[in-house]
Formats: sequence, C-alpha cells, structure tokens
Amino acid sequence: MFADSYLPQRNGLVTLLCQLTKELVRQGMDVSLFVPGEANTIEESNGVHVHRLRGYSFPFYPGYRLTAMSVRRLRHVLDREGIDIYHVHDPFSLGAAGVYQARRRQKPIVGTYNTHFVEYIRHFGPGNLRKRFGPLLGDGVSRVAKRGVWRFLRTFYRRCHVVTVPTRQIAGILRRRGFLRLTVIPNGIALSKRETDGLSMAAVREVVTSPVREDSDPTVFLYLGRISLEKKVDVLLTAFRLLDDDKALLVVAGSGPQLLEYRRMASSLGLTNVRFTGTVPDKLVKPLYLASDVFASASDTETFGLTFLEAMSCGLPLVGASEGGPVELIEDGGNGLLFEANDPEDLCDKMRMLSRDPLLRRKMGQRSSEKVNRYDIKRVAKDFINIYEKLA
Repeated sequence: MFADSYLPQRNGLVTLLCQLTKELVRQGMDVSLFVPGEANTIEESNGVHVHRLRGYSFPFYPGYRLTAMSVRRLRHVLDREGIDIYHVHDPFSLGAAGVYQARRRQKPIVGTYNTHFVEYIRHFGPGNLRKRFGPLLGDGVSRVAKRGVWRFLRTFYRRCHVVTVPTRQIAGILRRRGFLRLTVIPNGIALSKRETDGLSMAAVREVVTSPVREDSDPTVFLYLGRISLEKKVDVLLTAFRLLDDDKALLVVAGSGPQLLEYRRMASSLGLTNVRFTGTVPDKLVKPLYLASDVFASASDTETFGLTFLEAMSCGLPLVGASEGGPVELIEDGGNGLLFEANDPEDLCDKMRMLSRDPLLRRKMGQRSSEKVNRYDIKRVAKDFINIYEKLA
C-alpha cells in the first residue's frame, strides 16, 4: 500500500490504514506499507512492514508531507518485497510512484479515492494569499483549478484496474466525471464493547463540563477531528452561538493549523461554553465520545467520515451536513439529523432539537449502535481481499 499520510499524523486516512492493514494481516495477507517519514527507515507494526521514505513538508497544506525518493532505491525495495498487488491511497508522490512501479512490472493496481481533493482547492495556498485573494480564489481561479484537478485525477485513476470509493454518492460523482471501474467499499473501524473505565469516562465528563455552572447537567456536543478550514469549525461555532443555551456545551477536540484562529473566533463571539482540548491521547478518545451526548460536524467535504463511525460505535446521535459522507451514515430522523451544508441557522435548529429532547437523543443513539455493525473493519478487509484475489 502507498499513502502520503501516516502516523504520527492523525486523520481519517491514517486511522483507516492502521486498522485495515492490521486486519488484513490477521486474515492472512502479507502487507507492506510505503509512507512518508523524516528518514528512510523500516519498521514492523502489527505485522505490517512499514517503509518510511524521507518526506518534505507540503507548503500549501500544513501537516502533509511529499516524498521524493530515488527511483532506483524504491525499485530495489520493491524487488526485495516481491509485491503482487499495488494499492494506492493518494494520487500524489507515493501514490504516483506506486502506480509507475506497478505498470512497469505489469502488476494489478487498486486505487482508493479517499479524499475529495477538488473541494479542497479553495483551502490550499499560504494563509495570507488566501485571505487577500479569497473572493478571486473562490470564483474564477477556483473553477479553472477544479477542471485541472479533475483532469489529473481522472487520468491517474484510469490507470488503476479497480477504483474503490467509500460511498455511493462519491461513486456517482466520479462516474459523471468519467472515472471507470468503480467499486463501493465503505470505510470501517474495529468495533469493540462500548464499556470503558467508568472512572476515566466520569473524569473526562467532569473536565469537559467545567465551563458550565455546577448546578446544571449540560448537553455536550462533541466535534473531534482535524482543526482545519475544510472542516468548517467556523460554521459549527456560529451555530452554537445562535443556540444561545447556557445548558449546552461544545467540545472541539483535536489539533490542526486553524486551532488558534478558531479559539480567537470563539472568544470574539463571546462563547464561554466552548472547550478546545487540543490533541486527544488515544486512551482518552473513547472516554471522550462516551462522556458526550451528541456528535456534530459541519464539514461538507467528507468522502466518508470515520469520526461519525466512532461516535456511532459509542451510541451517540449524529448531526452532519447534507453533502458528502454523512448523507450515507446518517438516517435523517433515525440515528441523527442532517442540516443544509454551510447553513449555521439550520445546524442550530438541529442542535436545539437534540439539546431539548433527551429521549430523542437516546432513541437516535440506540439506532447508531445498531447501524454501525455493518461497518466492521473485518467485513471491509474481506471485501478488499476479494478484490485482491480476483486481480491476482
């Protein structure tokens, strides 16, 4: 597998790679993973051969790295590994290298469309350039750039023998853009019991609710994920300001390039019942979900949304945008509520419904617990193995 994101970076793709590769090994596959690193190293992780290739920071999107490795060195490593199937998760540096080497060796290629790159264009570029020329970048220049990106993506993925996508909606978009050989395989997570250390959950609840007065039992809305422009945390903060409920609390968990900016925004809006946690240690992620009452995200660029699955596995009702991955994960009125993308007033209305109705929260949370079983990583890994076996 080839990907331009991996630990210690945290995002949906990294979570998927960690869990999918581990499960593939458990089901008998020999897996090698080629990812960026600070140096060229080899390590073992849960039975996976992890090859870290020296990467360089991507100047237009903080936190990402591009890899420039000599063709000769990569060819030597691949010869030693004896790879039969090449699975690429990105169309850029390592993904492009994987496709090149596979075609050179006449090996089958599986491409996975993990990120809706076209919708990220308006968020690329140095901050000052984006702020100064935002209207221009959002209109004419953006339209031209999108056409170029679509052409690049279509060319790249047409070189793959199978292209997997996580939702039917994304598959439909790609088909209309001329993509071929599409197969829908949803992302998955490792399901486990909802129970956790009761003390840790209670402790997390006590910490996150500390901004709220002691005589109230607040409704805790949780957003957990990357704090960046495309996640639309500003829409979430605006909606919470409109909610104007001193018994509600918004927890924004995670880190990213816009963390300081959104903290300042919350302060300027006079939001006292908002808590930014920064990076959440792995051992506290599950207690944080269980200590919350509703999971809410305003992002409209998700191809899937693994954090929605994590919230579902912990029995939480969901609030998400009516575009992208949330549309297939959220049964509107069933396990959560959909709001009109980029509409903070509509988002506020949905948050208010759940804030005022604990019975509705419990009903929707139960439906989330039932629905999440279809996204077990064991089933997802088996679907990929079936593809690998057919191609081999």
